[in-house]
Amino acid sequence: MTKTAGGLSRAKLVRNKRGKLVSKKKREIGRKLARDYPENRAVIALWREAVANVNRGKVTVPRKGTPLHRRAKTEFRKLRREAGI
Repeated sequence: MTKTAGGLSRAKLVRNKRGKLVSKKKREIGRKLARDYPENRAVIALWREAVANVNRGKVTVPRKGTPLHRRAKTEFRKLRREAGI
């Protein structure tokens, strides 16, 4: 049985809507948070907007500690203050 570097087997993996391989468990946690807590959706939307603003319109997942992540955090704080969230 082949496993990923993180130790997950094929049965525990699924593709998300962007086509990326993710664990089923983590995907369900994210879906539940988005479904059960509408306020989280607003925060997630602000984060995606912040990343797009600093990354020339591309929404990607910046790795922690990178310059892109630091700029996105700063932009996110600014957007959050403006939105009052």
